[in-house]
Amino acid sequence: MTDPLIDLWTDSEEEPMTETLDLTAIAARADQLDRQLTRRNLVEVVMGLAVSLFFGVVGAVALASGAVGFGVGGLLLSLGGAAIAVQIRRLGRAPEADHAAPTRDFLAAHRAELRHQIDLLQAVPRWYLGPLVPGMVVFAAGAPLERFAAGGSSLAETAVTAGASLALVGVVLGVVVRLNRRAARTLQEELDALDAGGGATAPE
Repeated sequence: MTDPLIDLWTDSEEEPMTETLDLTAIAARADQLDRQLTRRNLVEVVMGLAVSLFFGVVGAVALASGAVGFGVGGLLLSLGGAAIAVQIRRLGRAPEADHAAPTRDFLAAHRAELRHQIDLLQAVPRWYLGPLVPGMVVFAAGAPLERFAAGGSSLAETAVTAGASLALVGVVLGVVVRLNRRAARTLQEELDALDAGGGATAPE
């Protein structure tokens, strides 16, 4: 079955686009993508604010009790969660495709949304994980170092505990990066198919 996108990108300028192109499948895909992105952005904003609130309270309580490592780490994670919520609100969407727009404009907008989301997913280490890294590092290593400074653990014990905590942080960050890069590849395949006129399928 010929994908309607083939007609779009190979149609001559003289032929009316609406006569050769059925936008139903493309509009359905754009609607699905719109729902996915709206849901994702809402979840990410709520999670960012929840992280900010939770670790803000944890940090304040820890500082009040004299646990400087947990306190500073918690406050840094609180700031990181808030930064993620702001970034999602600012960067989460490209200009939405308008179903009432002329065919070429509508599909150009849909393509631009795919390109934007690919770039966003590939840049996750910078704009999403970056704000969290300082807090995660301090939270993971601060407490063992604080115990060592107070004479509560040996240098070897501190190194093992802090190293294990930082290794866990690294694994978690690595998994997040890997998942987002896989999602970016899925969208890139869809965009490549769109550009090649070979059709596009919605990612799961």
